[in-house]
Amino acid sequence: MRKIENCKIEYFGFEEPQTPGEIDLEIHGLNVAIAECNKRIATLKQSLLLAKMVAEELNNDNNG
Repeated sequence: MRKIENCKIEYFGFEEPQTPGEIDLEIHGLNVAIAECNKRIATLKQSLLLAKMVAEELNNDNNG
């Protein structure tokens, strides 16, 4: 089994935003990070679906 890695998404923002501008920047940064996560999830789901389709085709070819 492969070793599990520490993966992370980075974004621009403040650890403890205080002003309205800092809070706004933090929100935008988090929205960008969420969008990156959603893109990664969609890519992984597509890869999984394609792998399942290939496995099914190989199974069908071997069974008749």
